[in-house]
Amino acid sequence: MAQSRPDIANIPTPADAVAAMLALADLTPADRVYDLGCGDWQV
Repeated sequence: MAQSRPDIANIPTPADAVAAMLALADLTPADRVYDLGCGDWQV
């Protein structure tokens, strides 16, 4: 049986974009951040 391929690809967010998003969020030590992405724990 042939293996199926996913319909989408994992395209990681560049590190500088992640840093910019976190800076804009103005997080404090009391905040919690959940990574709702693909589960690569980049954020």
